[in-house]
Amino acid sequence: MTRPIALYVHWPFCRSKCAYCAFNSVVRVLSRTQESAWVQAFLSSFDWHIQHILEGHTASYRPISLFFGGGTPSLLQPESLQQLISHMCALWSCQAESLEITLEANPETLTEERLQAFSQAGVNRLSLGIQALHPQDLAMLGRRHSLEQALQAVAWARNHIPNYNLDFIYHRPRQSLRAWRQELQHILALDAPHLSLYELTWEPGTPFALHQKELPATAAFFNLTHRVMQEAGYTAYEISNFCTPAHFCRHNLAYWRYQEYLGIGPGAHSRVEREGQRWALAAFAHGSAWRTSVARGTGGLATQSLLSPREQLIEHLCMGLRLEEGLCWDQLEHSAGPTEVAMLRHSPYLQKLQTLGVLLVTQQGARVSQENRAKVDGVLRYLDL
Repeated sequence: MTRPIALYVHWPFCRSKCAYCAFNSVVRVLSRTQESAWVQAFLSSFDWHIQHILEGHTASYRPISLFFGGGTPSLLQPESLQQLISHMCALWSCQAESLEITLEANPETLTEERLQAFSQAGVNRLSLGIQALHPQDLAMLGRRHSLEQALQAVAWARNHIPNYNLDFIYHRPRQSLRAWRQELQHILALDAPHLSLYELTWEPGTPFALHQKELPATAAFFNLTHRVMQEAGYTAYEISNFCTPAHFCRHNLAYWRYQEYLGIGPGAHSRVEREGQRWALAAFAHGSAWRTSVARGTGGLATQSLLSPREQLIEHLCMGLRLEEGLCWDQLEHSAGPTEVAMLRHSPYLQKLQTLGVLLVTQQGARVSQENRAKVDGVLRYLDL
């Protein structure tokens, strides 16, 4: 029986750094020759991971998704994307049409011709980072695109890659609940099949956190967002992700369901099983160190460590409780083992949360109740793992 696996490619380059961004990205514009050299390094890293991490057992796995994240992977030339997609499909003897292939994109990097070319290269899902529908907020967040460019990119996506997601950030400085409610109505009018709506995170060390005054934490924006989206017919299948029927992101579901995933590129992470044990892998974060490792025949891998049952329990809970469906005891036992799960199920902390109605616990699994989904992080802290 084959096991599902999600594949991730991290393209670290951007034209500029957004003020709130703490992702592993660098500001650099590559020439065609430089891009080609980087693509060859990615191909070599793919091959190395197949041979040394998956031990050549591609027949044991069933790829479900390929996600190009960053950075700004929509800066890649369409032919480079096609080369990476074709190589990966050849390794697994699969067809691109059978996979969910997502490309993260910024509106200012797109033209209608490029979107057509991305689609022809195999991309069948687009994740478009818009973040705000007010020009002054786009400038404050450090976005390079205009509102007009964003709306034009959505129209092109609707025509050429109709399975698309739009990213937005809320609870921005000076944003009122009333203003966010109005903005949500404009967002809904875009009629996207999938929306990712994130509350602004003040990441330490970013320009935004250094120069702005952090807003007090509140559930009001979160609850408003969920109420408006539910009334509009979207499913809040994860605490920040909403979709119309059949438009779940298969790639991100693999993370949240604690399935295996393989990440390639600077700073990419992986979780893979070998002989019934789960390993955590991390690539070199700095691009030059990653390229040097690939050239030396070590695939860009910086560290790999065996996860203990307790570590797997914590990771699985952190992911699974974000989902509307929650987590399944059987799946949790597969990752963490029956002893850890039995201790959790008999924990007085879990029983208290169940009594309070924060956690809904059944013989099959557990999930955070709808009215308490804004408290997921607090639930995990209270469980005292």
